[in-house]
Amino acid sequence: MAIGILLAAGSGSRMESHNIPKGFIEVDGQPLFMYSLHTFLSVEEIQKIILVVPNEKIELLKKTYKNDKVIIIEGGKTRQESVFLALTYLKPWVDDDEIIVIHDSARPLVSKKIIYDNIDTCKKHHACLTAIKAIDTIVHTNDCVCVDDIPIRSVTYQEQTPSSFRFDIIYNAHQNAIKYNILDASDDCQLVLNNQQKLYLVSGDRDNFKITNEIDLALFITILKNRSLKL
Repeated sequence: MAIGILLAAGSGSRMESHNIPKGFIEVDGQPLFMYSLHTFLSVEEIQKIILVVPNEKIELLKKTYKNDKVIIIEGGKTRQESVFLALTYLKPWVDDDEIIVIHDSARPLVSKKIIYDNIDTCKKHHACLTAIKAIDTIVHTNDCVCVDDIPIRSVTYQEQTPSSFRFDIIYNAHQNAIKYNILDASDDCQLVLNNQQKLYLVSGDRDNFKITNEIDLALFITILKNRSLKL
């Protein structure tokens, strides 16, 4: 079995025409976070989902959305803090070997296959991330001015979510990050790597892209329309 953590507390500062948290932008009659939430709910091995939302949305959600598998909690000021709050909530009642699947609700087209593959890989290796092979050549720069390195494209990947971990691995990684004053990491996997833990790859999907701006949102809406036409 596994527990999902679905992050929907981000402000969405790059969504200029929407003055609400990104996960609550309505698309085809439902907030954005609901698309990935429905997918997680359809995965039989996910026994509970911790839905992390802004404080101002908690009471509304508790009144309007009820599901025994979903627990709604308040998020933090950063993604890292939101994940740690969810882990802290889970700490009293989960075992160290419980599988935790962490996903950004800004990736609404995550598939059941990706979630199942995360759980299966985590069972074997204890820590994994979702990624797709890079199409474009990646360049590295230390100062954002000059290029320092151009890695071989065949060995470069683009990270997605979900990422999945044994509970003790991800909880300890977050505790150590706080200990060393790392407080605004945008990625759980880097915190785990900092603890010398191996991470294994799970194949992602091009459709599992992140909505960060209006163009991404328009693409998502187009994909939904095309899928509806094929039904």
